[in-house]
Amino acid sequence: MEACLVEAGFFVPLFDLNRCYRKQLRETGIPHILILGKPVIPRRGVYQDDEQKWQRDENQLNRIADEYLTKALAEREIERSHLESENKQARIYYLSG
Repeated sequence: MEACLVEAGFFVPLFDLNRCYRKQLRETGIPHILILGKPVIPRRGVYQDDEQKWQRDENQLNRIADEYLTKALAEREIERSHLESENKQARIYYLSG
């Protein structure tokens, strides 16, 4: 959906960085959900009884999330000029039940 908006000429804040973030998370192969943009591993399946594996994988996802946040803060400043211009903008909110 985001790519379609960009192709249509909308400015989607942090578009490239968000795609890279999701790709990095996906490439870990660690099952996770995003809660307010932060990856969380559900405590079921292989993680239900293996605290050490859960903690190790949770730490790996947290490192990726921390790196993303650092880059996002810097990139937001760069993109601020786009937000103040007359560009078409799109904001996407992901909601889950």
